[in-house]
Amino acid sequence: MGCILHDHFASKDELTISIIRNYSEKFGAWVLTLTEQSPLQKVRKVFDVFYMFSCDKRKICPVMSLIADFQSLSKEVQKEMNAFVEKWLSWVELQINEGQRSGEIRKDMDAKTLASFVYSQGMGAQFQARLMNNPKLTLNSGELVISFITKETKRL
Repeated sequence: MGCILHDHFASKDELTISIIRNYSEKFGAWVLTLTEQSPLQKVRKVFDVFYMFSCDKRKICPVMSLIADFQSLSKEVQKEMNAFVEKWLSWVELQINEGQRSGEIRKDMDAKTLASFVYSQGMGAQFQARLMNNPKLTLNSGELVISFITKETKRL
């Protein structure tokens, strides 16, 4: 099997970068399927992605699979991962900004903070769902996140 991989990829880093880029392309295609949805519906759909990875035992989110060894990865792979996560975060932040303008999403927190919260909750829920063999944990977490980002809190 190693010979076949080396026919297509010169190194493990090249293979890893190719996997991340492929996932990034799939993310771009997925985003295009959501154009008719409201910003809040789009944010909710984020948890469907994490759910899908939690259900399929043969697949794992590339970011999830690499994050434990992030510091030992090459600078090139780290750069590609960071670019991909930033692409996700920027897209979620854009949805939150639009949702705040339309009144769907709370305005008492900035969009960048809420985007980071959404993404980190999704990643954490995916991790927990796989660990506990309970994919629905990702959807439950998503509903809690939606509840949180739609309700403004009063500051004391």
